[in-house]
This record gives sequence, C-alpha cells and structure tokens, in this order.
Amino acid sequence: HQNTHKTKTKGEVEGSDQKPHPQKKTGRARSGSRYNPQNRGGGIVFGPTGQKKCSLDINKKFKKNVLQSLLGEKMRNKKIIIIDKIMLANYKTKEAEKFLDFLPTKKATTLVVLANEEENKEKIIYSFRNLPYTEVSDSKSVNFSQISSPNYLVFTHSAFSEVEKRLG
Repeated sequence: HQNTHKTKTKGEVEGSDQKPHPQKKTGRARSGSRYNPQNRGGGIVFGPTGQKKCSLDINKKFKKNVLQSLLGEKMRNKKIIIIDKIMLANYKTKEAEKFLDFLPTKKATTLVVLANEEENKEKIIYSFRNLPYTEVSDSKSVNFSQISSPNYLVFTHSAFSEVEKRLG
C-alpha cells in the first residue's frame, strides 16, 4: 500500500479567493468561494490525503517477551553490569567518564539504567548525558529498542529489581 492517492481540498485548489457574487441584494444564497465542495471544480471534502494512516501495534505480551529475551541474551554474553549505586565525587562529565573507565565498558556504547527513586538522579543524568557513547534511561521507561542497540547495560541494583518486577 503506497498511499500515493491525493485529492485537493478547498484550500488547495488553484484560483482566486474572490467571492463569486455579492453577499446581499442578489436573491441568491450566500457563497464565499467558487472552490467550495458543492461547486463544480471545487475541492474534495474527505478524499485521500496521501499520508499513511495505518500504524502497527505490538501486543503488550510480545513486547514483554522481547524485552525478557534481549535481557537474557545480554546476560548470557556478559554485557549486563549491575552496580550498587552510582556515586560520583562532583557529578561532572569527567567524573562520569572516569567511572565508566573502571567498568569493562571503556568507550563502548552503554545504556545506564537508573531506578525511579534513585538518589541524586538528576545530577547523574546531567553528568552522563554529554558523553557521546552513553545514554541514560529510567527503569520504568526502558524498552526493547533502547536495550537492543548498546553494547553494555549498566543497571543500579534497585533499577534492575524494578525491571525484574515489571517483567515478572
């Protein structure tokens, strides 16, 4: 289905926007435009627009299963790192980079998943967000498209338990 069919609406029909006749004293009905849908050569009211209207929805159970299998695959390949807390000295990008250098991730693409009620969450997000190879996500909103692309996943302990609860 290509969605290439399109009709012109009243506003898209080429031509003057002058009234066809005066509003009053002619005995005829009021008319504002020659390109109204009821006139010959006028625009089409609910014609095709040329835009896709169909959207694919994925079942919730399927989404859950995909997330479980992706996490399982990452676990088997030892690509998930679970840490107790993220404690930085100054909550700066340099400190975040040093923190990641201690982990086996080095400069590989990494997703840092934080718990919903994480301590100093906003400061942690600010310190990690400027690193080009790192993304930060919330454990409530993490999804399979975010998990599939990075090489490593860094979870805080509370975030991992929240994700397990969501999948359990």
